[in-house]
Amino acid sequence: SSIVLSLVLPLCVITIHKPAGFLPADNYNLIGNLAFSKIDQTATSNSAGVPTTPWWQITLATIFFIGMAVVLSRLALSLNSVLRVIRTGVCKKMEDGMELVVNEAVSTPFSWMRYIVTNQEDKDNASVILHEKCHIRLHHSLEILFVNIFSSLQWFNPAIWMLKEELTSIHEYQADEFVLSSGIDRKEYQYLLVRKAGSSK
Repeated sequence: SSIVLSLVLPLCVITIHKPAGFLPADNYNLIGNLAFSKIDQTATSNSAGVPTTPWWQITLATIFFIGMAVVLSRLALSLNSVLRVIRTGVCKKMEDGMELVVNEAVSTPFSWMRYIVTNQEDKDNASVILHEKCHIRLHHSLEILFVNIFSSLQWFNPAIWMLKEELTSIHEYQADEFVLSSGIDRKEYQYLLVRKAGSSK
């Protein structure tokens, strides 16, 4: 909602109406002369030729589109890597409609859309499966995808990268809270997180 709000607010126009006073007759003549002078200048400039865009505007636009292309390319490569891992793994449909993908190339379990991707060691770990199921049920993949696409338009803004990190932290907090509320032992789950953090380095 904060991202959508940041897109909508610049489009809002606030109009303030102020009562207009009467100008003396001399001022009307002055305004008329200025208006005719402005029209003459505009006609002269148009007859001289079509005005060109300043070089700095072209440079800024070029830099913007290059940055956007880099961010989108990184996103495309990341999505392709995830899809390749899913395609090359052994897929098993679960009872709730989600699919468990086992791939030994995966060191840290993750989820994407309806897929839970893990290795042989963690495929029967209830805590891991519950953690990833929470990500799927709360549609975290869609949120991450949306923020990544938006970041391609705001790649120059440090706030968007801070927002991405904060969103990831919130997702992990929600998944951890879901696992603990399901009855998993807190200490055992903490040890699991420490082991996973160590193996991912």
